[in-house]
Amino acid sequence: HYGSSLTRQFSTSTSGGSGNEGNASAKVEEPESKKRYPTLTAAALADEAMAAKIHEYDLPPPPSDIITDLDPGRRIVTFGDVHGDIQALKGFLVTAGVMDPSSSVEEPVWSGGNTICVQCGDILDRGDDELACFRLLTTLSRQARDAGGELIMLYGNHESLNTVGLFQYAYSGGNAEFERDIGAAIDT
Repeated sequence: HYGSSLTRQFSTSTSGGSGNEGNASAKVEEPESKKRYPTLTAAALADEAMAAKIHEYDLPPPPSDIITDLDPGRRIVTFGDVHGDIQALKGFLVTAGVMDPSSSVEEPVWSGGNTICVQCGDILDRGDDELACFRLLTTLSRQARDAGGELIMLYGNHESLNTVGLFQYAYSGGNAEFERDIGAAIDT
């Protein structure tokens, strides 16, 4: 849960006796932002402008892993393979009736009511606006939850490839976008 402050416990023990003497437990509290973004430096996390930029990608916590209580007639919309094409993504979302057509990709507005929209992966690679697509979808996801709907994002094979360091399908524009928007926070 995003709002909870978790405590990591580290135990140390010394040998001797029955094994119970000399055991010590100490609680070490990490800042919530460091737990959520472990690769970012302390300087990047302390920079309010950078922290705000990072939080643009926050997703709301899912209501559950399984949706079993669908109301009759509730819309479910699915799509995949965005591949960093922000204009095609906007076109789909507007056509599906889940994004207000008068809103922009920088400031999207959810218009789907209680619709469940499932993005089936492959936001990454083969396009120049991968992070813009993520920002658009995460913003709509938070708005959808507040409106009684859901926008669920799944990992596709391209997200999996990137996770394990295989970037053969990444475009130079997508790489430049990442360096401009996120890389500085990691490199600081």
